[in-house]
Amino acid sequence: MDTTVTFRLEVHDGGTRLTIVQAGYRPDHPGDQMARTIMGGGWGGRILARLKETVGGAR
Repeated sequence: MDTTVTFRLEVHDGGTRLTIVQAGYRPDHPGDQMARTIMGGGWGGRILARLKETVGGAR
């Protein structure tokens, strides 16, 4: 599986907005789709929560 993760930082309401996009999953490849399903909650669930703890002051 070969995916690309893009991080974008933007000024927003006196703070910073972080946008994360992971792309490159092949729609016709069962292994890629299984990985996408398994990792679906990863960014929004565990990883972003941990990032907020690490950088502090995040809203």
